[in-house]
Amino acid sequence: MLSIADAGVARRDPHLPGLPILLDGEAMSERLRRLLPSASDLQAIPTYVRYKPGTSCLVAYEVQRGDHTEDLYAKAFTVGSPKLRNAAVHSGESTGTPRVPHVWEDIATHVSGPASDHDLKSLARMCDPQQRHELFQRLLPEGTDFWDARVKRLRYKPERRYVAQLTTPAGAHALLKVYHAEDFLRAYLGASVAVMQQLSPTSAMLAKSQRYHILVFRWARGQTLLEQLLTGSVDVSTIERLGERLVQLHLHTVPDADLPWLTPTAMAERLYAAAQSVAAVCPPFADQAARLVRRISTRLPLVDVPTRYGMIHGDFKPDQVMCGDGEVTLLDFDQACQGDYAADLGSFAAQLEHGALMRTWSMADVGQVMTRLIRCYSHLHDATLERRVRLYTAAGLLLLAPHEFRNRTPDWIATTSTVLDRSERLISYAG
Repeated sequence: MLSIADAGVARRDPHLPGLPILLDGEAMSERLRRLLPSASDLQAIPTYVRYKPGTSCLVAYEVQRGDHTEDLYAKAFTVGSPKLRNAAVHSGESTGTPRVPHVWEDIATHVSGPASDHDLKSLARMCDPQQRHELFQRLLPEGTDFWDARVKRLRYKPERRYVAQLTTPAGAHALLKVYHAEDFLRAYLGASVAVMQQLSPTSAMLAKSQRYHILVFRWARGQTLLEQLLTGSVDVSTIERLGERLVQLHLHTVPDADLPWLTPTAMAERLYAAAQSVAAVCPPFADQAARLVRRISTRLPLVDVPTRYGMIHGDFKPDQVMCGDGEVTLLDFDQACQGDYAADLGSFAAQLEHGALMRTWSMADVGQVMTRLIRCYSHLHDATLERRVRLYTAAGLLLLAPHEFRNRTPDWIATTSTVLDRSERLISYAG
């Protein structure tokens, strides 16, 4: 049944007739059962939304049929959209699996799956055993064990990125990532610098393919910092090792042409986009989100420290840190850029704050971790660091606000409000 909050989003956007169906897991399941009569037990669970008001809405699902689970996504368009007409040309009749693309003309919606993801074309090869074998043979010519590796999907954002664990018959692992063409070069550059600077010593790059937009990495063993936080097993030495690794990253400089710059202007653009996303799904929060953009954006240039610019992770959070065998490894440099290292610390703090707001851990835990982490920078004698971190933490929370709707958080309106309120309190503290 469509929630009251999602029903409000659909009601305000009559240009997308498929919206009420796509946001409702039960309605989507019923549609798919009609498409696949033999799948009477089918359940489609929405996991991710990418919404462009008045233009399109993509919803990803985990489709469960008995003990089997597979990925599927549906994309709603405006009636008569050229993109929908193009999708219809390539659609076909169902053959008992939702992987085959299909168009529902009555609600202007295209249903697809990884094998027909036109922006991640390599996935079609990976869905066919013979083509997958040939692809892995090209990627890893000396890694014969991986030619027939089992593929386990870890994350899938349709038309943007696919992440999977590869497992050989002998039990060896590797991490495979498939990127949208626009994202591949930046991800490759970030990963290359990380490997060269030994920032990720246990997750070396095993293969790359610009043709297929694929990177393959050695599997990093251990627990993520997120897992340790959830179990309350983080110790002081882990945070200290993480701080050392971050300082190593942040003191590294790269040529201007290699990675983009996260300037105050670039951050302001990100904040504006986040505020627009919040306003689109929850108009009552529009003024608060716009006010936050103004307050944060006007302060960023005042504390901007170009002399502190170096390489930054760009998307730093607890699940991007692997802890094992006395080593700390930084993962996933897909958003690597150049900028103030306080932005990484603020992004990390925002993730911790978000966890505390959702009662995953306590705010006291957040304070202890951040105090220890910032202490690792004491030798740099950076007098404004704590102030900048607080400012970037407020910014990070605003950037996280649209994810409540996007990631299908239950009662997403209430949690969005909680995140915005916390951001506003932090910006007040930042002075």
